[in-house]
Amino acid sequence: MTRSISILGLGLCAALSCATKQLDTGTPHEAIPAVDPTPEFERDSVEDDSHSTADVQTTIARINPEFAAMVRDAGITEDLSRDDKLYTVFVPSPDVFKPELLKGDEAERRRLLSYFVVPGRMTSSELTNLEATPTITGQSLDILTNDAATFFAVNQARVLQPNIEATNGVVHEIDSMLLPPDHPAAPDLRDASPSGFVRIDVTLANACELSQPRAFFALDSDRLRPGAYDSLVDLARCLTTGPLAGQRLLIEGYADPRGTKQYNKGLARDRAESVERYLTVRGVQDEQVEVVSHGEKHAHDGLPAFWDFDRRVDISLAADVKL
Repeated sequence: MTRSISILGLGLCAALSCATKQLDTGTPHEAIPAVDPTPEFERDSVEDDSHSTADVQTTIARINPEFAAMVRDAGITEDLSRDDKLYTVFVPSPDVFKPELLKGDEAERRRLLSYFVVPGRMTSSELTNLEATPTITGQSLDILTNDAATFFAVNQARVLQPNIEATNGVVHEIDSMLLPPDHPAAPDLRDASPSGFVRIDVTLANACELSQPRAFFALDSDRLRPGAYDSLVDLARCLTTGPLAGQRLLIEGYADPRGTKQYNKGLARDRAESVERYLTVRGVQDEQVEVVSHGEKHAHDGLPAFWDFDRRVDISLAADVKL
């Protein structure tokens, strides 16, 4: 498993020069605006912005009121409110929250909810330099980053919104439930998580002022589920009449290692082409788009924890492609 030893070693200068380079599409273009290529999860505002007046419990409630109520009812709020303690809490988005997985007697509910809580204020930059971090239960959460360290996950749950500041800690919003390894539903949790996703390169997203789409593919499918559309529509607008009008785009498809190489090569291409079709219908020219299928070539063969990340489509400005 390739891990990022230092968040500062991300090759960001290369990414920025890629974004500001004049790409030859046959017609002259305005220089692309300089943007901050720093991955979103590295922008730790916790130490730099002390304006938050909400504590951890209140911050959790703003993201997921039902989860916050369960934390309160389990008595964990009392721990989170101690003046001399700092905490990090991973909060599942409301649309993926499954309270039925947190049932049991009072002690068991407290144990399961405590698995979302890490002692200390742990920002994304600190977490991504670790392989695991202990929760207040004593059990650990695995910390995973992709090869380019452009996003990270705890167990199988990707971090959607990192570094949400609180007066006594920090909160990270995640896209899946977290369960201790000994929970009966833990083995099935990974398969229930999104099976594939679209990721827009941070340099491109910043240049077009886009948010990352929460766009997913069904398992073994090239059909986009609803959720990406607003961002992809905005991306198409950026490439037709916006700041990057006329620039060329690279769309890369990937697959996890299950299945034959030939099947995975085709599935990865089909997923990339479904994104291409969505953009070209909205005005992006065919000659602006380059599609590449990597299949399972860059997949993490022996690491099922990364298979969710292997099933994806990456969108970036066209540059040299590593095949």
